[in-house]
Amino acid sequence: EGHIISISPKASGYITQVLIKDNQEVKKGVLLVSIDPRDYQAKVNTYEAAILVAKAEAEKAKSGISVAKAQSDRAETDLKRYENLTASSSISKQDLDNARAASISAKANLDVAINNASSAEAKIIQAQANLEQAKLELSYTNIYAPQDGRIAQKHAEEGSFVSIGQPLMAIISYDVWVTA
Repeated sequence: EGHIISISPKASGYITQVLIKDNQEVKKGVLLVSIDPRDYQAKVNTYEAAILVAKAEAEKAKSGISVAKAQSDRAETDLKRYENLTASSSISKQDLDNARAASISAKANLDVAINNASSAEAKIIQAQANLEQAKLELSYTNIYAPQDGRIAQKHAEEGSFVSIGQPLMAIISYDVWVTA
């Protein structure tokens, strides 16, 4: 008896290379089979572009904070000025109310700009996580020997379509024993 390791893909697609033969000895880490990586590479490219878009949106949102902060500071200064002028009856109560409303509105716009920037930063993190997942899936297109041994029950052929989990071959380890 011995340890038999079933080799199955974690990615589906057409086999582009089969680098081993039945009954061939292999060493751990040797490339056994390659699956067409183009669909998986396209996903990686898409998520790399999504990161660039998310970073651009984050920069835009950060500049929005600067504009909103300046408007909020100006509205707050105007409000203080109107409050001082109201004490001497130089302006109407309506002008003071308008200044108060403008100040409140400017503060709310600043809060919205800060939230937009936080959301844009979260989109960057999400896009980076998607990119890492896509790179992981791309790595599944190359199947390597998990240990030293001999190839058996090879079913992998170039041009064949394989699905996730479909048995392609087995590796029989050199660690064998007799059960009596």
